[in-house]
Parts: sequence; structure tokens; C-alpha cells
Amino acid sequence: MKSKLSFCNLTVIKKDIARFWPLWAVELFLLQLGNVYLYFMVQKILHSDEHFIYNKTVDAQLVLFRILTINTNVVLAVVSSIAAAVLAFGYLSRKKACYAVHSLPISRKTLFVSHFMAGLFILIEPCVCSYLVTEIINLVFGLGMGAKIFGMALEMLFIVFFFYSMACMVVMLSGNGTMSALIYGVLNILAVGISLMLTGIVHFITYGADSSGIHEVVKGVIHFTPLYYFSMVTDNSTLRDIYDRLIGRRYGGSGIDLEKVSQLAEFPWNGLGACAVYLFPAVLFCIAAWFLYKKRPLEHTGDTMPFPWSKFIFRIVFSVSGGMLFVIFLSVFVLQVVFDGGNLTYRVVFLLYVLILAGSCAVCYFISEMILAKEFNIWKKVSFVQMGAACVIALFLLFFARESYKKSSIVSAQDVRRMEVSFCGITYYYKEGEVPEELGELQRKIMEAGNEERFYGDYSEETCADAVFTYTTKDNRGISRNYTFSGYNEEVLSAITDFFERQEEKEKKMFPEPCSGENLFGYGIMGLADDEEGDGILTDKEKQVVLDGVIADIKEGNMEIADWRQYRKNQENEKSLVLSFDLQEENMIVTQELFINENCIHTLQALGTVNN
Repeated sequence: MKSKLSFCNLTVIKKDIARFWPLWAVELFLLQLGNVYLYFMVQKILHSDEHFIYNKTVDAQLVLFRILTINTNVVLAVVSSIAAAVLAFGYLSRKKACYAVHSLPISRKTLFVSHFMAGLFILIEPCVCSYLVTEIINLVFGLGMGAKIFGMALEMLFIVFFFYSMACMVVMLSGNGTMSALIYGVLNILAVGISLMLTGIVHFITYGADSSGIHEVVKGVIHFTPLYYFSMVTDNSTLRDIYDRLIGRRYGGSGIDLEKVSQLAEFPWNGLGACAVYLFPAVLFCIAAWFLYKKRPLEHTGDTMPFPWSKFIFRIVFSVSGGMLFVIFLSVFVLQVVFDGGNLTYRVVFLLYVLILAGSCAVCYFISEMILAKEFNIWKKVSFVQMGAACVIALFLLFFARESYKKSSIVSAQDVRRMEVSFCGITYYYKEGEVPEELGELQRKIMEAGNEERFYGDYSEETCADAVFTYTTKDNRGISRNYTFSGYNEEVLSAITDFFERQEEKEKKMFPEPCSGENLFGYGIMGLADDEEGDGILTDKEKQVVLDGVIADIKEGNMEIADWRQYRKNQENEKSLVLSFDLQEENMIVTQELFINENCIHTLQALGTVNN
């Protein structure tokens, strides 16, 4: 058992590699399938008579790039890393094997390094072989992709090292392979998972909350979700399409702009740098794994979790995550149906959700205790202090997420490129620099008043109006907030009406340039003429006459703008004029629903002129 190397034992390394050969053999086989496909596809393209010489080379490079993204497979690295770590240190979960290994005349340091190196070799060897074969194919066909292959090979080595280091640390924290795989999987998606669950709950219980884009959640925790992060920065084909759909981007089949084919042969400095950043946490994982291995008590071999403090962490994470997940399922299938259409306000529903979340965390805490104890009779062992801590953490996260959502739902005027505010059929359009600061305070007032609105209420005749805030930010994100009011919130409804009335030059906000008769494509009247649907054949000049009449009445104050009391009466009278403009240069549609009364003399005169 002696070795010339003091820090590791070659005999142990060779034995692990020989014993666990199915793992690296399967990995090598899967990776080489891509090279087999690559060889035949490149040969077919280059010998085809249907391509010009330039197109043949480009198509062959695209095929090679796709194979490289398959080789740089983050999912495969994650799965194989935990498998290698569990196999290399699997003896730690079996008492006989554990005592037998530690009785050998080898220090724990040497044992750890030897098993660690064996697992790392099992992971790296198939990757290196695969990239070498890819490089040979590249040289044989003269595709000039050597720099790209070398760079992506380094990326994959960094990724494997990171995930394997994390896996080894997890194995030291857990007592068996199943628990290791569970904890390892949770760690890779914990940040995004908690964020998504909190977002889901907040959207159920917060007035005016819309279905926030999932990409905003992922974007906020991307660096704490390694599986997703590496898939993004390496153009990984397995998860790249999912990520592109989430953030609304579209690429060619290879994941890059097909017009910039010269990038195919470039060294991937950006991707390599993004992966290299994670070398530091990977080293920290290695140090943590060694420290845990050295301190791991042999008497707890076979337990679900070998360290008392790791059991505490497991209970807390399992209780909090399980409680949130249970609340989401309960919301989708039970709570929303029970509360929908009732008389409960958002404030009351929020308090009910708080109680339900606390109860769910308590139930999940009992389940976590059963998992750790491997039995159902755990009532005498339960620590109600830890259970309370889990409930408090879950509730704190819920309160924090709710307040964060309220704060983030109000977009600062400095961050807005374009904004629309709609109320009672009227919409004001603002460009960058025109958004009034008071809109933020108005939205805060709306959200506070919304706590007394009915939860998913079917207002029917009680519904007065919807207030809709639509933002286009400077980074081209589209954000929409929709608030529905019943007749009981007179104070906030009047505040919105006052905001619309206070604005100067209302006609310019309602009909921004270049609104004119030429781009007026929607023209509908109801209760104002014999032909309620309009004749549909107005000339541009006639449309301009109607628009000028409307603008004149707005300037003189003859037309009621966004008055919620009159809005309900006007809906009953059904005397309305709807104008829609297609502003192609601005890439927007402008629509206004105007309710006409006897004071709107200019509009009535214009309508009478064009309909005669």
C-alpha cells in the first residue's frame, strides 16, 4: 500500500478507477456519440454537390459547434459529478467499510486526496478524450476550429471541477447516497426555487400583482444557481433554448447569430472567463470537503446526516421549502377556488396565507424529522424551538418578498423610456423625460387601498374601472400593472381622476404625435348617430375633422376625462366614440374611448358633418 507520493496513494486511486469503470465508460460512450455524428455529418456536407465551397465550410463549422455545445454538457457534468463523489466516498455510509478503510495505515489526508483524485480522473478522462477526438476531426477536415475546441474544453474542465467539488462537500454532509443526491440537487436550484415559490405565493396574495416573467426571477439569482448559470454562459444546448424562451431571446440553431459565422472559430474568452470565476468557490468547496471529512465522526456512520448541525440545516431548509411548495399546490387546487368570489379582502387573505404557511412549515418539519430518524414515532424527539425557527424564517421571507414586490412594482421615472396610464377608457402616453414623479406616489396609494379590495372578486356591476400602468423601461423590458376597483374605494378613485384632470395639455397626452386622420384606422360610434357602427368609408380628411373636434372639446374642457362617477353613467347611456391610431414609427397603437355629452359641441358638429 506504500506510494512514492506522500499526499496521495496511487494504489487507492487505481483501485477506485478500476472498480468504478462503468461510470467513466458510460460517460465516454455518450460523449463519443456526438463525435460519431460529427464525423458523418461533416463528411456528408463537404462531399455534397448542393453547397458552394463557402457554404460547405460554414455548415460544417455549425455542426462542429453544435457538437461542442453537447460536449460542454452541464447537465451531464452535474449528474456524473455526484455519481463519482458518491462512489468514491461511498464507504462513509457503511459502518463495516468505513471502519475497515480507516484502519489502514494511511492518514485521513491521504485517503481523502486519493479518493478525490480518483473521482476527478473518472470525470475528466472522458471529457479530454472526447475533445481530443473532436480536435482530430477538426484537423482532418480543416475546419479551423482548434481555438474554439481548446477553449470549450477548458470551460468543461472548470465546470466539472466546480460541480465535483460541490458534490464531495455534499457527500461529507450526508449519510448515504440518496440523501447526497437529494441535497446536491436542491443546492443547484435552491436559490431560483425559493425565489419562484415566493414569487408564486406573492402573486396570489398581493393586490394588482400580475404574472411576473420567470426570467426576472431567474435573472436575480442566476449566480446562485450554478446549473442555470453555466448553461447560459457556455451556450449549452441542453438548457440554452429554455433560457432563451424565458428571457424572450431567439438565436439560430447553434445558439449564436448565424450572420457572424466568423465567431465560430474564435477563442471563447467570455465564456472561459465566466467559468473561471467559479474556480474560487470550487476551491472553497474542496477545503470544506476536506475539513468535513477530517471531522466526520465515525460513530455516526449510517445516519442520515452525520453532523448534528447539518441535521438542523436540513430540517430548516426542508421545512421552509416544503411549506412554500405545499402552499402553492394548495393555492392552485384549493384556496383560490374557496376564496374566489367571496367577501374576503386581500388583507384578510394575506393573514390567512400567513397562518397556512406557518402550519405547512410545521407539518414539513415533522416529515423532515421522520426522514432523519428513519421512523414515524418521532414526537418525543421533536424540537419545537427549531420548528418555530423554520416557521419564522418562512414568514420573514414571505413578508420580505411581498414588500420587495410592492417596491419593485413602482418603476422610477428615471428608468422609463415610455409609459401609458389608462383609466375609465382614457390613456395618457408619456415619453422619456415626461413621466411625472407623482405617478409613483399615486401607485403606492392605489396598492395600499387595494388591501381592502375583494380577493379575486367578481365585481360585476360594482366594478367602476381599471387603472393600468404600462412601462417600457430603458433596457426594453415591458412591465404592466392592472388594478381593479369597486365602488367602495371612492378616495383612491377620486385621486386617480384628479391626477388626470391636473395634467396640462391633455390632448397631447391622449393623442401624441403623429396622431392624425391618416393613421386613424379604428373609428366606432355608439348611440350618437343612426349608423351606430359608422359607415367605414371616411376619408382621411373626414377623420381629421372628427379628431380636430375632439381635441377642441378637450382643450375647452367640454369633455369629461377619466371621471369615474360619470364613467359609470356614460356606460349606461352607451354614448361613446372610440378612436384608434396606428403609429408605426413609434411602434405603438393609441386607443381612446370617449364618452360624449351635450357639451361636446365641436365633436357633435364634426360627427354630424361626416355622417351627412
